[in-house]
Amino acid sequence: MNTPAEPAPRRYPVTGQRKTNRTSFKDLTGHTYGRWSVLAEVPKTRPGQSKWKCRCSCGTTKTVLYCTLVSGDSRSCGCLKAEKTAAVTKQPHERHSRSNPTWRSWANRRARMPLEWRNSFDTFLADMGPRPDGHKLTSMDGRRWDKETCVWGAKAQ
Repeated sequence: MNTPAEPAPRRYPVTGQRKTNRTSFKDLTGHTYGRWSVLAEVPKTRPGQSKWKCRCSCGTTKTVLYCTLVSGDSRSCGCLKAEKTAAVTKQPHERHSRSNPTWRSWANRRARMPLEWRNSFDTFLADMGPRPDGHKLTSMDGRRWDKETCVWGAKAQ
């Protein structure tokens, strides 16, 4: 009588270590999570901590935890964050904050400006340009604060 042969034990492809039978094991090989493509499972270093060898779409290969892959906490090797940061990084004179001298000049005179400038720093910046060092916003006639009368005048020292 022929008895069915036992299946060969599953082994880790990199180290050849035997994989243990797990009832809730989910093989992620071949799946894609964000920019990660899952290549293979990595041997565990701790119980209950499944790790996977993944390749990012940029070509970087790293080991990623199972829980961060499936939850979406890890979507790339870091290249995604770098791309998003580069896309939204503004020049210093374009930032809408107190650290920007052009913005401070606009904010200090805003109440006196025409509506198009009062409602939009970007419109003001497009019309006047960034504030040069050692200059302040002045009105040539002292009354109107619009495109025709405003200039970047030198500060008195």
